[in-house]
Amino acid sequence: NGAGKTTCFYMICGLVMAERGIVRLEGTDITKLPMHMRARLGIG
Repeated sequence: NGAGKTTCFYMICGLVMAERGIVRLEGTDITKLPMHMRARLGIG
């Protein structure tokens, strides 16, 4: 429906970089973390 669910998931996993704003997991900024570090945190 174009709401951005998949894009949001891709940003959380690190497949798509956020153009602005911050991606946080449990209060920790993960915006610039590479995919392998996000995977160690249990994402993906």
